[in-house]
Amino acid sequence: MKRLFSSMLCLLALLSLMTPARAQQELVSDPEVYEKAFFQKQCKVAEFGPDYISSISTMTG
Repeated sequence: MKRLFSSMLCLLALLSLMTPARAQQELVSDPEVYEKAFFQKQCKVAEFGPDYISSISTMTG
């Protein structure tokens, strides 16, 4: 009985660790719109220059 309880506990622990792996972030269709909306919500004044997206792409690459 003790072995069965231990096995069930290990199985529950394994399943609970797998749950976050399934919860993936949804892909954004247009990163520019997403980023601008985010900053407009966070900042009192958000201004975006013509090179806004090109400056983001150079930072990641």
